[in-house]
Amino acid sequence: MTGKFWLAFIALLVGVSFPVSGMAQSDGGEPSLGDLARSFRKTKAAPEHTVIDNDNLHKVMDEV
Repeated sequence: MTGKFWLAFIALLVGVSFPVSGMAQSDGGEPSLGDLARSFRKTKAAPEHTVIDNDNLHKVMDEV
């Protein structure tokens, strides 16, 4: 009798542990860190390159 009880108890534990482990590995709807980094990289604006010519040469020299 106790052997059947332990077998049923172990079967119950195994049956309960499978859904719990599946929920622990499921994606919670949050984006992965790599996807988040890619989205920030796409939205980041490229810095403007200033063109130095005769019109703004004195301004650039004053900034330096």
